[in-house]
Amino acid sequence: LTAIALRNHFFNQCCLACSEETGINVNFCHRMIAPFGVCKSAFTHVTKITSFIAPLIASLDSSVFRECPELRKVELTGLEQMSNSNFDGCTSLTEVLIPKIKIITEYAFRGCTSLTSFVFSAIETINNYAFDGCSRLTGDIVVSKLTKLGNYSLRGCAITSFTADNLDTIGTYAFGGNKNMLVIDLTNVTSIAANAFNGCTSLEAVIIRDATPPTLANSNAFTITNDCPIYVPDESVETYKSASNWSGRAGRIKSLSEYEE
Repeated sequence: LTAIALRNHFFNQCCLACSEETGINVNFCHRMIAPFGVCKSAFTHVTKITSFIAPLIASLDSSVFRECPELRKVELTGLEQMSNSNFDGCTSLTEVLIPKIKIITEYAFRGCTSLTSFVFSAIETINNYAFDGCSRLTGDIVVSKLTKLGNYSLRGCAITSFTADNLDTIGTYAFGGNKNMLVIDLTNVTSIAANAFNGCTSLEAVIIRDATPPTLANSNAFTITNDCPIYVPDESVETYKSASNWSGRAGRIKSLSEYEE
């Protein structure tokens, strides 16, 4: 066996030992982890692991920590690549540090109901169901690098405002059910899917700063959104009111100059 194979074999044995639930509160450090990747489903359903700190881990295979009910803290400062369902269903997770990650994969943090904050500043893509059901994830989120929000990506969170300068695509139910959401402020958006904001019952304003109306798949994108105004550039008000599917919300479309913070 090569040195790399031996190290990974050792790590896989650690995974197996943890899977057998020895009763130890496991806290991994960089001395125990090979600086390559973590095998698929390595810690799935492990009930004893409470934190995972590994500066040298570069990638995670799918479902590595899925449904680890006691996992509270994750520090992976060298992580560059995630896979689907990495922390899916980790209901006690409160601290996540993954500063090099740019793409949040599908189901990555779905159902992490104790997660209250997350650093989005470096994120470029949030894929389908990534934070679906993170019911305590809150705050005023400002992103400049994010270009894609997948389907159901932030559904059921508790975000209070969302500002994005380069968000190109918003998927189905991306913000669905964010009942604490007050303001959504978007620039450079080109596509909004059906039901994108459905159920944001506290919305006070949706601001779209683009002169050309984004493609709107269905006017139900703004269903159950407190009948809030949709503010657009002054010179584009009539264009929005007559645009496909936007016309169904014509009564709510207002000039941006009327908006008061």
